[in-house]
Amino acid sequence: MNSITIYRYRLKQYRQFKRKVWLLANDWSVSLYILLPIALLLLFNWISWWGSKQIFLVVHQLRVIGGWLFLYCWFGNLFMAVEEADKVFLLGMRTLITSLRTISLYYSLQKYATHTVLLFVYLLPLFIQCLLINITQVFELLVLVLLWKYYHALMRYILYIKMEHLPAKAAVYVVIFVMDFFLYIWGIKLISMHADIYLFFYLTLLALVVGLQCLYILRLKGTFFKDVDYQLNHKYFSLSLVFLFAPVPHVPLIRSQKTPWIFKRSTRLFSVRNASHVLIECFIKSYCRNFMNLSRYLQIVVYSLIPNAIVPVWIKFLYPLFILFILWEYAKSEWSSYIYSSFFKIHPLPKEQMKKARKLSTLLFILPAGIILYTVSVLSTFLF
Repeated sequence: MNSITIYRYRLKQYRQFKRKVWLLANDWSVSLYILLPIALLLLFNWISWWGSKQIFLVVHQLRVIGGWLFLYCWFGNLFMAVEEADKVFLLGMRTLITSLRTISLYYSLQKYATHTVLLFVYLLPLFIQCLLINITQVFELLVLVLLWKYYHALMRYILYIKMEHLPAKAAVYVVIFVMDFFLYIWGIKLISMHADIYLFFYLTLLALVVGLQCLYILRLKGTFFKDVDYQLNHKYFSLSLVFLFAPVPHVPLIRSQKTPWIFKRSTRLFSVRNASHVLIECFIKSYCRNFMNLSRYLQIVVYSLIPNAIVPVWIKFLYPLFILFILWEYAKSEWSSYIYSSFFKIHPLPKEQMKKARKLSTLLFILPAGIILYTVSVLSTFLF
C-alpha cells in the first residue's frame, strides 16, 4: 500500500466520521420542532389576524432578521456537538476538534442571549397590541426578561458547580443579595407603571428566585442532584447541548443506592400487576429520573406553544397534532433504547405484552403534552 492509497483511505474515514457525527447532531426531530415554528411565524405574517395592522409593520423586519439569527444559532450549536463527538466515535481525530473549537465556543456563548432576545421579538406584536404598552415599557420588559435569564444561569452555577472555597461562595451570595434587592425595587416601579403584565412577570420572577434557592437547600439533603452531577460529568452530556437538547444515546442515570427523591414515596401506577404494567411503570420512572429527559420533554412542549398562540385559527388545532407526532416518535425511540438493555436480553418478554406496553406507555407519554397544547390552542383562539 503506497502513500496515496493511505491518504485516500484516511480521507474517506475522515469524511465518514464527519457525516456520522453530523447525522447524530442534526436529529430530524430537532430540525422539525425548531425549523417548523420559524417557518410558520414567517409564513403567516401577512395572513394572520393582526397582519394588516399598522403597528405590525414596525416589527415585521425584526422578525425576519430574528428568524435568520435563530437558525444561525441553531446551526452553530450543531458544530458544538461535533466538537465533542470524538468521545462517542473516534478519539484520534484531533484535527477536526481543534479546527471547530473556536467556532463552537463563539456559538455557544452567543446562543443564550440571542435565544432570549428572539423569543421576545416574536412575542413583541402581542405585547404592543394586546397589552397596550409603549416602547419604553417594552424595552424595560426585555431587560427584565434578560435579567431573569441570567439570574437563572447564576443559580444553576450554584446548584451544579461545587464551590470548595469560602470566598467564592461569599461572592456569589453577595451577588444574589444585590440582585434580589434590585429586582424588588424595580418590580415595585414596574407594578406601579402597569399593574397587569408587570405584576405577572414580577411574581413569576419572584417564584423563580424562591424556588431555585429552595432547590439549593434540597441539593444539600437529597440524592437527586447527585445523579444530575453524574449526568453533567458523563461523556454523552456534551451531545445534549445541541439547541433545545437533541435526543442523545440512552445512558443509565441513577447510580446512588438510595431511592431517588422524585420517587421516594411513590405508589404503584397500576393496581393489577402483570409483566406489561411493570414494564410501563419502570420505563416511566426511569425516564422521569433523568433530569435531561425531563428538560428535553418540557422544552419541546413549551417552545411549540409560542407559534401556536400566534398562527391563524385554522391551523391552531392542526399544529398540535404535528407536535404530538414528534413526541410519539421520540417516545418510541426512548422505548427502543429502554428495551434493548441487557436485562431484557436475559429475561425476554412475550411480543404481545411488549407491543401492548409500548402503546400504553407512548399514550401516557404524550397525554400531558396533548392536554397542554390543546388548552393553549382553545385559550389563544378566544383571547387573541
